[in-house]
Amino acid sequence: MARTIHAAALVVALVLAAGPLASATARPRTAKAASASRVFDYTDEAGTTHLTNVPDATLSQRLTVLVEAEAPSAPAASATPTLTRAALASPEIRSLIDAAARAEHVEPAFIYAVMSAESAFNPAAISAKGAAGLMQLMPETATRYGVSDRLDPRASTFAGARYLHDLLDQFDGDKALALAAYNAGEAAVARYHSTIPPYAETLSYVPRVMALYQLQSGRAVAPP
Repeated sequence: MARTIHAAALVVALVLAAGPLASATARPRTAKAASASRVFDYTDEAGTTHLTNVPDATLSQRLTVLVEAEAPSAPAASATPTLTRAALASPEIRSLIDAAARAEHVEPAFIYAVMSAESAFNPAAISAKGAAGLMQLMPETATRYGVSDRLDPRASTFAGARYLHDLLDQFDGDKALALAAYNAGEAAVARYHSTIPPYAETLSYVPRVMALYQLQSGRAVAPP
């Protein structure tokens, strides 16, 4: 019988405990915490554990507070979909990730983590800023990598993986800087002299994706 592992809870705990992860040359985060936020989990009738920061009143008897932490005082509007519940990739999407990882020589765990944060594995996801698809490609990025349909799962996955490969090459394998560039743009990272730009969204995005990557790559151990 398969075990249910509270991986989502671990991801949140890692992010909140570790704080922003950055390269050795990155500037420290300057945003001050002001208000507290809570993360809850609950298990549904099918035995699946869910994660949320927006509890439903009807579930009040089944919610467990996992963590309570300080939230940024003035968060910026995010181009990345807000993930209030844990998301898992379907076998089909996992196969696409594995194929793209082999083709573009990028760790599948890294692609998985980016896709999870970007779209929660929803091929039809479209952000307020115009990013679309599994890897939330902007129109100019899609054009750069020859993608005509950003909502096509295969095209989005392979183009996103290729973009990650190019960013990792550009920043000498520094995953934090590659993620910062994926989120804020290469020009923003260059503007801040190859450090993580001090944007609230990017400062939140980088450690969140790194925590997901560490979990997927087995560097973080889920509880038994």
